[in-house]
Amino acid sequence: LGSWQSRHTTMATLAMLPVSLGCTPLQTPDAIVGLATLPSPVMCQIQGFLDFPERSLCCSVASAWKQCCAGVDQRVFALRVMADSMLLKRHSFCVSRLSGVRVLDISGVAEDRLVIRLAAPLQNLTSLVCIGSPRLTDAGLVGLSQVLGPNSALREVDLTFCHYTTYGATLRLRKELPRMELVRRQPRCFDGRFVTPFGGSTVEAHTYYADASF
Repeated sequence: LGSWQSRHTTMATLAMLPVSLGCTPLQTPDAIVGLATLPSPVMCQIQGFLDFPERSLCCSVASAWKQCCAGVDQRVFALRVMADSMLLKRHSFCVSRLSGVRVLDISGVAEDRLVIRLAAPLQNLTSLVCIGSPRLTDAGLVGLSQVLGPNSALREVDLTFCHYTTYGATLRLRKELPRMELVRRQPRCFDGRFVTPFGGSTVEAHTYYADASF
């Protein structure tokens, strides 16, 4: 009977989630605390419906959520931050809980302070993607390299279409982060060896690299 009641409670709760979470995100402490009174197995299933900012909000309000959310957070391999993400707010949640994140994608929204604030706590981060971010400058990249230090696990940074960054920042990243393997500054389709005519009979073959050098 107890097992049946537990399954019935779980299914009844999950049946209501698409309505409550799909239309109105968790925003009030009362709603979060109310869900935290549910049995632990039910809470662990509920967290599967929540994204990272929502789980973080729950953990900051009710301690009962922390144990259920911790396992999920540690299994997150890649994190994509969108323009409407709660992580962009000044009171961002503790990204350091995502100890398993290897790839951080902040394309379109990367800027100097944000790059440092989000990437620095991720100790296992190997790839940082900042494609098409007009607010990112050399200052943010230099600051990031100084914060991470020479022992950083970061291997790749994608700065494609980040027009306010320069090749000087590429050199600085390589100098400050010895493990850096790739700083991309152009689309992949531009990489490789191409025949370049200069008029008349003069033809040269140029090799173009990911950092836009040739």
